[in-house]
Order: sequence, then C-alpha cells, then structure tokens
Amino acid sequence: ALPFFDRRHLDEAWNWALGFALWLVIVSALLGGLVVWLVISISGYVIQWWNLRLTRERGTIHLTAGAFTTRSTSVEEAKVRGVEMTEPVLLRLVKGGELATLATGVGSGGVTTVLPPCPREVCQQVGHAVLASGEALVQPLVAHGPLARRRCHFRHQRLTLAVTIAAVVAAVLVPLPWWVPALIVLGFALLGLLLAAMQYRHLGHLLTDDHLVAGSGSLTRRRKVLQRHGVIGWVVSQSVFQRRVGLATLIATTAAGDERLVILDLPLDTAVGLAHQVTPDAVVAFTLPPAPTGPSYGVVTA
Repeated sequence: ALPFFDRRHLDEAWNWALGFALWLVIVSALLGGLVVWLVISISGYVIQWWNLRLTRERGTIHLTAGAFTTRSTSVEEAKVRGVEMTEPVLLRLVKGGELATLATGVGSGGVTTVLPPCPREVCQQVGHAVLASGEALVQPLVAHGPLARRRCHFRHQRLTLAVTIAAVVAAVLVPLPWWVPALIVLGFALLGLLLAAMQYRHLGHLLTDDHLVAGSGSLTRRRKVLQRHGVIGWVVSQSVFQRRVGLATLIATTAAGDERLVILDLPLDTAVGLAHQVTPDAVVAFTLPPAPTGPSYGVVTA
C-alpha cells in the first residue's frame, strides 16, 4: 500500500479541505464532473455520427454514419407511414431536435433514426421532405381545453400527494423541524406545477389533408405525424377520472412505428369526430344514435 494512503493522512486532507473552503471543493467537484460528462457526450456523438450521410434516391432513404464502425440503414419510402420529431429539454434550449421515421418492417419496432441531435429547422426540412408535406411539423396544434389542463396538473401532483403522506409519517416518527417536510412538499408541488404546465403546452393534435399529428411530452417534447391512410383502426378509452369530466384518450392503430399514435385527454365528442374525419367507415358505429332498448312487439298469425 502507498505510505500516505492511510486513515491519518485522509483525515488530515479532509480537515484541510474543510478549513480551506468546503463550498469551493464542492463547486470544483461539480464543475469537474460537468466537464467529464461533456467530454464523454461529445466524444460519443462524434464517434457514432462521424461522416453522417443521408441520401434519398430511387424511392429509398439511405443513412450511413460511424467513425470506427460504419452503420448503414436503408428504408423504402413506400413503407414509411410518418415521422416523429423529438426535442429533449436540453436540446430544446438550443433549438435542436432529433428525427425518426415510422415505417413497417424496419428498425427497432419500426422506428428508424434518420437525424441525430441537430438544429430543429433541419429536422423540420428533412421531415417535410420525407412526408412530401410542408406543414405537419410546423403548424400550431389544436389545444385540448381547460379540462385537459386540469388533468395534466392532477397527473403530476399525484407524486406530491405521496410525498406529503411520507413526509407527515416521517415527521411523526422522527423529531424533525416542521419546516423540513413542508419545504420538501413545497418543492415537489412546484416541480409538479412546472411539469404539468410543460405537458399541457406540448399537448395537442392536428389534422391536415394527408396526416394526423399528435403532440405530447413534458420534459421531452414529441410530435408524431402519421399518414391518414396508414391508420388501420381506433381505440377510444376512458379512465374513471376521464369519464367524470368527459375526456378520452384516442389511439390510432397502425402497422408502422410502435403501432400506435396516442392523443391524450380529448373531449369525447372531439375524439369520435376526429376518428370519423380520418376513417368515416371505421367509426360509423360510434356516430349512429343508439338503437332502442325497450321491448319489441310483433304480430303473430296462425
């Protein structure tokens, strides 16, 4: 063992750090960790996406990239049913995003990344070129109203309720100042408010001449675009809480991507009307008035 690596020398080093400036040591450690994380992230990005080339020819989208190992992916445009643009919170701060195609029979679950983290405008331009449409990724979404906003807040405050119960129990079992659990609960409540506001801001839908668009996410904003003729079925579901306020979740099933496009917290009549606009014949049973349920009488002849 090293002669200076013992308990006495470690205690002396720690006492020196405390006497010098503990906050400076902590800040230096955090900055050092941040620098290491940045170096690893940038190195990984460069290695994975070195010499990126995205080409489109003869009805095929072709992607090649990689520094040490070159990966090549080809997707037939005839199998592409839509795209998904993802904007994680850190990328969104610098107006960046990622783009993937939703296709049948390719990639991991039909989702194939065609653009790594890059400027948002590049994602939109490439996405519109794939979709042969110039509006699905830039048009504002239709908001779902105050009831959907309330559902977002309810959804994100459930953790606050659980933390409140745990804090009360801890305060009873452990002698703590009252402000400690109160501060913890307040922090979770404020975090829930922020996440709920972000989720509602990203929540929405859009129906264009050729595509159905769904927006979702809180920290990560997602916009999924699906061709209207790629929809093969519908699921309209209502939880107990949704049913009480007249909201529903509309799910368009498809053979591409993860096989579903989910639109959260729509008014029930809007959900049925939206499905009817896309595929009128498939949802006719939802739009017809209910059949009479009373007794029926007939004439019997001998």
